[in-house]
Amino acid sequence: MLQGAQPLPAQAALPSYRIDLLDAAPAGFTFGPASMNDRGAIAGLATDNSTLQQQLALYRGGRFEFLGALDSLGGFSDLREVNNRGEVVGHVFRSEGVRPFIYSRGQLSLLPLPEDARGQARVLDINNAGQLFVGYSIDRDKDANDEWGAYVYDSGRYTLVSGGNYFGVDMNEKGRAVGDFFDESGDPMIYGANLFASGQFATLDSLKRPSDVPWQLLQTFAIDNRGRVLGLGSIADNEYRFFLATPVPEPGTLGLMLAGSTLLAAAHRRRRPR
Repeated sequence: MLQGAQPLPAQAALPSYRIDLLDAAPAGFTFGPASMNDRGAIAGLATDNSTLQQQLALYRGGRFEFLGALDSLGGFSDLREVNNRGEVVGHVFRSEGVRPFIYSRGQLSLLPLPEDARGQARVLDINNAGQLFVGYSIDRDKDANDEWGAYVYDSGRYTLVSGGNYFGVDMNEKGRAVGDFFDESGDPMIYGANLFASGQFATLDSLKRPSDVPWQLLQTFAIDNRGRVLGLGSIADNEYRFFLATPVPEPGTLGLMLAGSTLLAAAHRRRRPR
């Protein structure tokens, strides 16, 4: 599918690695790691081998810390990320839907939902400032359109990134987020890559330089702390290439470029597959 691959440039020799084995979990428990922060703290699930009860656990400095029993949240839990402050996030599958949870300041608790939330909310990411990227979905009946969208959760408040037909993907340390919109109700299907920054939401296509006009930016994979976006685009039918979108000018003035940019396609609703 991808064409035009170039040889890798000459690079410095790879380093050698010292391998340290993790200590065994406390007696009677099995530990499964799930995420690691920049300080080497590893978050995971410690399962009691006799009761199968799962504890949220951190392994750091050669020691295990049990943070709380996940069944206290009322369902099966999926751990997602740990940040440099030692905050751990994930979501829990409950009978009434999916709810995000957080371990912070010694407490394990469910997060509140946005006032207008009517569906399932899953944690996508957390940065070192404690901002969460939370995606939601609303499962309609067979005669209605499903909906997807995402929020940024910061200091107890939700900010809507986009609703309608939007999948959140990744967020950086500055709270900038990327994701993808789609509308499968027509032929051809409409879809593309999006950026959320400085409280505004825009398509990456609307922000690219005029010299890049032939490109259609379709999908995002990640955004780094410089604001660079990794994704997939196309320049012609069946000709796809990975891209790296770099802010020009630097991110400090990016907010001015976003002013007035809106996403019309996000207003569409996805037709549920039959």
